[in-house]
Amino acid sequence: MEVGLPRNRLVEASQVFRHVSQRSVTAEPAVLVRTTPGAVTLIASDHDTAVACRIPSPGTPVAPQEFVVPLSRILGAQQAVEDAVVLDGDTKPGAELQRLSTLSFGGGNAATPVSWPAFRERLANAAHVVAAQQSRFALQRMCLQRRGVIATDGEQLYCGNSVKLPFEKSEEALISPTPILSARPLKDFETVAFSQDKTAVHMSFGDAWTLRLTRQEGRFPDWKSVIPAPSTAKATLIVTEEAAQLLLDRLPRKRSGGEESAVTLTLNGQAILRSDRASPGLTLPGASVKGSVDVMFAPGFLREALRMGFRSFRFVNSAAPIVAERETDLFLWMPIVHEEAAVAPSASRQPQSEVKETPMPVEKPQSNGTAPESPDITAVLTEVSAIQDALRDLSRRTANVHQAIRSYAGGLRKREKLVGQALAGLRALKNVAA
Repeated sequence: MEVGLPRNRLVEASQVFRHVSQRSVTAEPAVLVRTTPGAVTLIASDHDTAVACRIPSPGTPVAPQEFVVPLSRILGAQQAVEDAVVLDGDTKPGAELQRLSTLSFGGGNAATPVSWPAFRERLANAAHVVAAQQSRFALQRMCLQRRGVIATDGEQLYCGNSVKLPFEKSEEALISPTPILSARPLKDFETVAFSQDKTAVHMSFGDAWTLRLTRQEGRFPDWKSVIPAPSTAKATLIVTEEAAQLLLDRLPRKRSGGEESAVTLTLNGQAILRSDRASPGLTLPGASVKGSVDVMFAPGFLREALRMGFRSFRFVNSAAPIVAERETDLFLWMPIVHEEAAVAPSASRQPQSEVKETPMPVEKPQSNGTAPESPDITAVLTEVSAIQDALRDLSRRTANVHQAIRSYAGGLRKREKLVGQALAGLRALKNVAA
């Protein structure tokens, strides 16, 4: 079975499908080619995301048919010199053909139009916040809720609340971050049709593209309890675009999994950022300051907030989460707290080696003010939940590896059969020659 498709459309498809090859668990990723009257649909999938690209079929309508081709054939379209590229493959049932043909696109509920530029920006911001290191399962996922996109790694929290999604009040969906969402062919769409079912979240971009994002098991942490109320703010800071650009040029990027240097921000009529207390520091030009505070934190968090477009910040004290605001979006991170800061503010002038960073709390257990005589049951339940999440992830990954091994073994058997046939042919030729 073969079908010819325009080279330019295959090049466009390759810009999305190449991200599948980077995340695929199979040794040789494949693409399903589905022909229908008037159109050809290409479908690729890794273990979390599936992509369908619909290409109008030139010429005579093609009879309905399905076959698979190597993903490398799509990715190689950029090197093709012909205006049309012929895709050919085997229509015989196989593991990859069966897996890809059973994927469903389009959610169970009615699709709701959502502003794609705003949604895409929030998804990209959340992807930068998701835990990069092996961590609790839910912290490596983005959470879609009625209020928008939420992500945290335990040290920082992003709430993209400016996009409203069609979820019920307490409903949520955990999805894995994927670079497919920022692929070039998807950037120019103004709206995306958003729908969902029990197994996946679906996004349709006109008639050309459909994404299927698998819903992950697990429950997202209670993020609302860590956000300080606006009424508790003792100081606020609004930076100008000039100051923001100055800081973006000078502050280091946040380093994943490694220790960062610390900076101290002093608000007292003006905003001064110091790398150490002995230096005169950098005065932020044109900054609007209300109240006073002296807070220490890793500079990468401030740079990340500015990169996302946050310009307004509020502070409760030197130990509470720092809150950046942009319309209804929020970005929080934890300061570095001195051992005795809560008792004596003057003790904050300790050496750098005597400070510690307070992690972002995930849940806030109730306390009656007395020391517990037995282990904290909340901590125990949290640990049990983390173990369950890890086991689910292990089970899913084991199933993916098992499927990959089956696909690879099937390919080996096919190659062995072809080699056997070739050897038999050579022996027959030898007998004829003799």
